[in-house]
Amino acid sequence: MVPLKSVFNWNVLNGPTGYALFGCLLVLPLLFQRLYRRYKRTARSQQSYISESPSINPDTWTDLEFTSKEILSPDTALYHFKLKDEREVLNIPTGHYIEVRVVLDGNEKIRHYTPVNPTENVGHLDLIVKTYVLGQVSKYFTQLKAGDKVRFKGPMGEFIYEDAK
Repeated sequence: MVPLKSVFNWNVLNGPTGYALFGCLLVLPLLFQRLYRRYKRTARSQQSYISESPSINPDTWTDLEFTSKEILSPDTALYHFKLKDEREVLNIPTGHYIEVRVVLDGNEKIRHYTPVNPTENVGHLDLIVKTYVLGQVSKYFTQLKAGDKVRFKGPMGEFIYEDAK
């Protein structure tokens, strides 16, 4: 049996080559994780569909269940709401928005938000909301607990985005 030391010159790893190899060992798991997430998202989207009776529509208010939030910065968070069907995609056109209605101290407040990734999210609606010091509705969002219902209507808007050809 030939010793491994005589077959491979291990001193090569002491310089820039070693740093490059070490860097690859750090980056490859992150790359595979990102590729796996993309694969899972693609697999989910192939099983998704655009519903004939979507969870929200422009004519009536619909309650959606709040599921979770992700803090993006000290005053901004990503809020997740569950659609009626876990395979549904809302397919909200670019340039359109949804309306949110909340009742605070007996007064109805309506705000407009643009969903995040509306054509890719399967089974949920995502909104990014910035909390303002005097913002009543944005403060309402910060107090949501899993299972709370929020009223939505949409999509709204007249802007039609046409891709440059």
